[in-house]
This record gives sequence, C-alpha cells and structure tokens, in this order.
Amino acid sequence: MKSDPKTGAQRQRDYVGRQNKLGRRQRAFWLTDEEHQALSELLKAIQTARYGDDGPGRA
Repeated sequence: MKSDPKTGAQRQRDYVGRQNKLGRRQRAFWLTDEEHQALSELLKAIQTARYGDDGPGRA
C-alpha cells in the first residue's frame, strides 16, 4: 500500500529536523556574487574535509 505524499510543510519540517541534527542553524548574509562564490567554495572544502565526498547534502 502506498503512503500519502508529503505536504510542503511536512517536507520543510523534515528538512529543518535534519539540519538541526547536524547542529546547523539558518543564517542570512549579504554578499556580493564574488563573495558568495568564494564562500561556497570554502564551505565545500570544509564539508569535504569533515565528512568526505559522501557527506551531508550529497545524497
């Protein structure tokens, strides 16, 4: 038997729960495009060092 599809609110709640389990908090930053690119690359390097290539966000 197939279960009912999740609502948007349920998916969002699940996502927030997964992020909380990882110890993450949502944060807002004002960045230029160049700053955003540099920050994205640095974050990817940090996450790869911490979790390896199969870390969170790569499922």
